[in-house]
Amino acid sequence: MVETTTGAVVSPKGNWLFRIIQDHYSVVPIIKSRSEIEREKWLLPQCILFNRWYCMPAAFIVQFCCGSLYSWSVFNKPIDLLIFGHITNTAPITFYIAVGFFGFAAAMMGPWLERHGPLRTCALGTCLFFIGNLLTALALYFKQIWLVFLGYGVIGGFGLGVCYISPVSALQKWFPEKRGLAAGFAVCGFGAGSIVVSKIQLPLIHLIGLPLTFVMLGSIYFILMIISAFVFRTPPPNYTLNGSEQVTKIEKVESSNQTELKDTYVTNGIPVTTVEVSPVPENIEGLSNNKYTVNGSESKVSKSEKDEIQTEFKDNDIVTVIPVTTTTTTTTTVEVSPAVVVEIIQPLSEMRLIEALTSTDFRLIMIMFTSNIIFGLVLVSRLSNIITDVFGKSAEVASTVVAVNGGFNLCGRLVVSMTSDFVGRRNCFVIMLSLQVIILGCFSTMTNNLAYWPFVITMWIVTSCYGAAFGVIPAFLSDKFGTGNIGACHGIILTGWSFAGVVGGIIFTTIFDSIVGSVDSSRYKPNDPYPYNVNVWWIFGIVCIGWFAVFFVRPMKQDMKLTGWIKRKIKCCPSKNQKNYEVRT
Repeated sequence: MVETTTGAVVSPKGNWLFRIIQDHYSVVPIIKSRSEIEREKWLLPQCILFNRWYCMPAAFIVQFCCGSLYSWSVFNKPIDLLIFGHITNTAPITFYIAVGFFGFAAAMMGPWLERHGPLRTCALGTCLFFIGNLLTALALYFKQIWLVFLGYGVIGGFGLGVCYISPVSALQKWFPEKRGLAAGFAVCGFGAGSIVVSKIQLPLIHLIGLPLTFVMLGSIYFILMIISAFVFRTPPPNYTLNGSEQVTKIEKVESSNQTELKDTYVTNGIPVTTVEVSPVPENIEGLSNNKYTVNGSESKVSKSEKDEIQTEFKDNDIVTVIPVTTTTTTTTTVEVSPAVVVEIIQPLSEMRLIEALTSTDFRLIMIMFTSNIIFGLVLVSRLSNIITDVFGKSAEVASTVVAVNGGFNLCGRLVVSMTSDFVGRRNCFVIMLSLQVIILGCFSTMTNNLAYWPFVITMWIVTSCYGAAFGVIPAFLSDKFGTGNIGACHGIILTGWSFAGVVGGIIFTTIFDSIVGSVDSSRYKPNDPYPYNVNVWWIFGIVCIGWFAVFFVRPMKQDMKLTGWIKRKIKCCPSKNQKNYEVRT
């Protein structure tokens, strides 16, 4: 691997595997024809115009169907009884296979999503998930567990991973000014699906049988998801939002008559060809539509093969620019009249995908995200067992606690992601990881002293943090690496979820079984919290690593605003000693 003078990474001639990987993770923006742009203006041809807000319910529906994965545990006992005649705990392996292929599909198909768009990607995933459900029904009919693994675990899990990232990528592009809201609304459907679907599976099994249940649910999922897929599309070239452009500070530029522009000019993270003048001079035409002209005529600036823009401008001209790929963050100003100067702001680095994936920030975010979700994914999944065994509550009480727990998961996805638009993405992760460090440190104290309500409340908080991570991370990645890279970056980040679910679950089960099944197991009764407490300590270490990692992630603008506001408040509130000193002086 060789690095050129421009910073580009070039693979050696003989390393064919590296070239394949590099080509796959090199995203080329979608180029739309004029007819395609005109066609995508309509949701239904010549009947209903497309509106970006239609993507919200469509994303919720797709994620709702994907959330059925979390309700797989309802099928474990019925599948074991149907195939083996008794409980063998073989069916749960399907869930771990599905989780593994979910993350693998999201990581592998992310670049494909950015090249072909969310409609094709979601349609592909929907078809795979439907085929997986049909194969599972066939496997149950012939009582072949390996076909269940292949159908739902491999094919179904792969399809779910593809469907999961499609609406998230689309919403991040359509809602640059509300990225947290867009991400949270999309992924909260996943939490809602896990709650609702789990309530209808058993009645459906009793009504039509286990094999037909997969046929029925698979068909319903297919119809809902394929209709929703046709709503998704990417914004037209140079998509902007009136009133949301970030043009604020005015600064004069000393320049020659010819300037080479190599930077990506973006507004709220979306590349644009036009920017907005503030204040708007009265003698300039074309500003009502946010269009820029050069001396009254529309500017014709084209992009060259080297991703460079060359344009000429003179004093008192209004200059139109178009975006290109770059790896630097700059602020460029162009003088357009003796009294008015435009500042073009680039709030993020629109990196090449391979550069984003190999950056230090991406590695730190990966560690931070995995550390944030591992406690909620591994331990809280056994919440019902802890409530009944350790605290001695009934199964009905445990069921109620788990149901409320699902509600906190859903609320965390939506509420915290919306809050991140105002307080910053990194600050949200700092708060969530800090809360988990405190809760994990107090876990054994609560279980040993049978502090039931403090335990339940803290588990609900942990579950909120778990769900919130999925809501905040898409917006965080868009802010950091640009909306053009969100599909691939988000997909690879989700492998952290797969890793935590599969590897973390295996480690937890191995430690738990080794303690319960040890020679001294006679002293560990079912209500003894010791096996759970021992597992908490290795999870505590991982969460601490994530807590340290988050402070090394470079903060964004909103993160700095919050810390700056806190510092100003501290300065405005003098201490008691300072007040006494002022009185004496």
